[in-house]
Amino acid sequence: MRPSKLLYGGFCPAYLVICAAVVQAQEGRISGVVTDQQGRVVPRASVYLTQESTNLSRDVLTNGSGEYTATFLPIGSYDAKVSAAGFANSQQLHIAVQTGQQIRVNFTLRVGQATETVNVSGNAELVQTQSAAVSTVIDRAFANNLPLNGRSFDTLFLLTPGVTPSPTNNQGSYAVNGQRTEGNQYYIDGVSANISASNTAANRSGGIFGLGGTSSTGGTNALLSTDALQEFQVQTATYAPEYGRTPGGEFEITSRSGTNRFHGTAYDYLRNNALDANNWINNNLGIARQPERQNDFGGVLGGPLWRNHSFFFFSYEGLRLVQPETTVTSTPSVATRAQAVRSIQPLLSLFPLPNGPELSTTGVPLSSCGAAPNCVASGFAQLNSVSSNPSKIDTSALRVDHQFGDKLRIFVRYDYAPNSGTNPNGLSPQARQYKLDSLTAGATYLVRSNITNDLRYNYSRSAATTLELLPTGVSVPDSQFGSFLPGRTTANGYVQTILSFNNQFTYVVWGTNSANEQTQWNAVDKLTWSAGKHQFGFGVDYRSLTSNEIGTPGLEGFTITSLNDLTSGTLSSTELLASAGNVFRFPALGLYAEDTWRAFPALVLTYGARWDYAGAPDFISGPSPFAVTGFSSPATIALAPAGTPLYSSQKMNVSPRVGLAYTTRPDSRAATVLRLGFGSFYDVQGSAQNTLSLGNRSATTTAGLKFPLTAAEAVFPNPAAPIAPYTNQTIVDPGLLSPRTYQWSAAVEQQLGIEQSLTATYVGSEGRQLLRTLLIPNLSPTFQGVTQVLNNQSSSNYQALQVKYNRRLSHGLQVLSSYTWAHSLDNASSYLYSTGPVSNYNPFLDRGPSDFDVRNTFSLGGHYEVPTLPNSSAVVRTIAEGWSLDPLVYLQSAPPVDASVIVTVQGQRTTLRPDRVPGQSLTIRAPGVPRGFELNAAALSNFAAAYDSTTPLSAVRQGTLGRNTFRGYNLIEPDLSVARRFPIHENLHLLFRADSFNLANHPNFAQPNSQLNAPFFGTSTSTVIGNATNTFGNLIPLYHAGGPRSLQVALKLEF
Repeated sequence: MRPSKLLYGGFCPAYLVICAAVVQAQEGRISGVVTDQQGRVVPRASVYLTQESTNLSRDVLTNGSGEYTATFLPIGSYDAKVSAAGFANSQQLHIAVQTGQQIRVNFTLRVGQATETVNVSGNAELVQTQSAAVSTVIDRAFANNLPLNGRSFDTLFLLTPGVTPSPTNNQGSYAVNGQRTEGNQYYIDGVSANISASNTAANRSGGIFGLGGTSSTGGTNALLSTDALQEFQVQTATYAPEYGRTPGGEFEITSRSGTNRFHGTAYDYLRNNALDANNWINNNLGIARQPERQNDFGGVLGGPLWRNHSFFFFSYEGLRLVQPETTVTSTPSVATRAQAVRSIQPLLSLFPLPNGPELSTTGVPLSSCGAAPNCVASGFAQLNSVSSNPSKIDTSALRVDHQFGDKLRIFVRYDYAPNSGTNPNGLSPQARQYKLDSLTAGATYLVRSNITNDLRYNYSRSAATTLELLPTGVSVPDSQFGSFLPGRTTANGYVQTILSFNNQFTYVVWGTNSANEQTQWNAVDKLTWSAGKHQFGFGVDYRSLTSNEIGTPGLEGFTITSLNDLTSGTLSSTELLASAGNVFRFPALGLYAEDTWRAFPALVLTYGARWDYAGAPDFISGPSPFAVTGFSSPATIALAPAGTPLYSSQKMNVSPRVGLAYTTRPDSRAATVLRLGFGSFYDVQGSAQNTLSLGNRSATTTAGLKFPLTAAEAVFPNPAAPIAPYTNQTIVDPGLLSPRTYQWSAAVEQQLGIEQSLTATYVGSEGRQLLRTLLIPNLSPTFQGVTQVLNNQSSSNYQALQVKYNRRLSHGLQVLSSYTWAHSLDNASSYLYSTGPVSNYNPFLDRGPSDFDVRNTFSLGGHYEVPTLPNSSAVVRTIAEGWSLDPLVYLQSAPPVDASVIVTVQGQRTTLRPDRVPGQSLTIRAPGVPRGFELNAAALSNFAAAYDSTTPLSAVRQGTLGRNTFRGYNLIEPDLSVARRFPIHENLHLLFRADSFNLANHPNFAQPNSQLNAPFFGTSTSTVIGNATNTFGNLIPLYHAGGPRSLQVALKLEF
């Protein structure tokens, strides 16, 4: 029996009786020491903690060292009362506990009667004295006050130092401290939220790409409504052994629960193009603002079911959106269409007619390109198109909490989120349907006063489908689909037509692209044990992720690479691809042990280790992927026997970690904390689950066919029984290892009074044996065409200096601000990264700035309650009271741009970098284009232009230009919310707010077009939002940072 099957079939049931596991810190911890007035410890003192909102309580005893610890405390404000024989009681009120926070609260008892109570004044701990992790916490009040574009709280992740938005629309929205965008882990209420079926033909799921469950608009609305959020914590580096599975960011989200008082909201957020500025590109092209309508409505309701025992919380959010999108692309010119023979005209009819100038082979208008040889017609013309894309979201969730006595607390939460949307995607618009539902349960049990166990269990299910639509302006009915793909309809096939000649490239797609499903079972538990000055933690995390790629029965791809093909009616190449459904299961197991040791009153050490099992996937149904043997030599490589794992299970992934926190002047208003951390981290999520799209497809490519195909020519290969020689397949290095990262950090946090702190942090990391894909032409006689090989030939390095300023709400002002200088290097920023195909290619020639190498970032979030002048009249107070200002600012310097050329060699579309021309500047001034400069085409040489259908693949080489040599444009996004709260009754308020996104209306441009042999090379043809195609897990253009100024108004009733 394979180890992974043993885990799934045997371990999981046994797990349910084990009281030791890892759960992410969705709750907090209060600890401290109890002493008398002479400084002697007081053993067996009772520390009684009561949550103010629910009256739920916890009673713990101090040990022989006078230490006490209360773990797994729900987020909220607590009152603490300490009692011991011979001493007066001591009480401290309003101790705030945040997500993952470890608070130190010490008590000094004086001799007296138990009937006496001494009230101790104090504030919640401002600086982090108990942990070396690099982290940031944002609570509900702050999140609700700030302007959130799209009402998606992940916008606030950018307030965390080291978090950078992906500039290249990689799957996975954020790069965290130099880690890949697919290396993040999301948790809601202690269980994995990396559950999101992909809308792509290959089922690259949320479990791969470091995504939480995303909605059709790319935000967190389907995961959790913002009004149902209690708070979240982002840990970015050197966190404790209880966290793992990936080396990236740990995004820990906690949902709201009910209290002893009924409370709720009802809201409606409205947007309309009448309140928006026009897109810079639209203004430049003379295009008016397009219609836009948003209605985001919903509410929450929470309260007691049984006072002091049972509580409920319900939330609903609905979104109805119609949004504008403007794109500039190329399409076959009228002259080209006139030259084409009649038989091939149906393929050209799938492309919309142009409405702009005819383009030259250099990509500029033919009328302004000058004389030959540069001024040669390409056969393409410019197309300016506008589309209005509807989106719909309905998210509802219900949470119930119950307390059984003083020892057991349970909760159950269910959420359901069907949603849909469209993606303009150039000439290939897409209609997408999503559905996400999830059930989570948790139980916290106080075994003894110093032993606590917490168990969480989750089942989640996600589904996604994508239909490829014809572009606007094309009126070919679905009933004619069979004339393009005989025997098929838009429901069971799709057609792709590519035109690639004269340095130009464009395509359209039509039909059903994908239909995917994913389910997750996740059981996590944690046992903590306090003994003396030590707090031990032991844990296990079991997760089973099952992905079902239903598959697309057939794709027919037509490629035309010259005008001669159009005049002769001959197709350069025709690909027939069949995809069978697969069901994969990925079992994962993590164990850890750690100790938090207060070695001295000012010194806390956290140390331990984590073990992660990473097995190859189990294949439940469908054809197995191409497992191979003899991988070391092309002469011996062959398919392995059926049932052979893709690679060996990784059983030695042990990650030691250590952290130190040293505090000076801990009881003053000027405490200083030094934190040091080091650890190793394995990416078991990436090593196993990045194989989801492998082996369930089979393709044939034929040159020289005539269109339309005959029924005999349109015969698809059988993906379940491929026949050698195999063409265009993906294989995995059978020696594949789990990617490994080393991280280290050093931080100094300085407390500035009782409400402010300033933190300076250095973070570094080194990635080894990271994943990447090589494209190898004609690997062996058995593997022909281009073989994609997934292996460990990638590495990375990251260095950063970060500064964070934090001011808690005091005197009406709250601020969280950060600045990061960083430099990230690698030779592949995603496992999907590849160039070529190139024979005998050295992947380390790709070493250069990471795709997310943003050198400078700045963020600021604030809340300011406008004061009323003293001694104001009643009229002035009526007008001036209740106002607040809430800015949210994000700035970043320019990300890298990787120049490329695309050529077709022997029917293979090949991406290469050009050669660098010595002595030429990389950029040139160009008035009238975005930012007044463009990439200099004269600095590059397109050596690949000499390649043609006779060029052997073995002769293809990579260019001399370094990867990511160019830089694009910076990003400036100042947002502001202005709000006023109107009191209606004692506990009833009406909130009016107006949110402005990009208040200054600063134009933010997409990165310059980087394909040397494509139209408009070197300059941007859209704003950032125009380039923000709604790829899986990315925000739609309207909600993406960098759009034109847009206003949103809202009313919210609160009680």
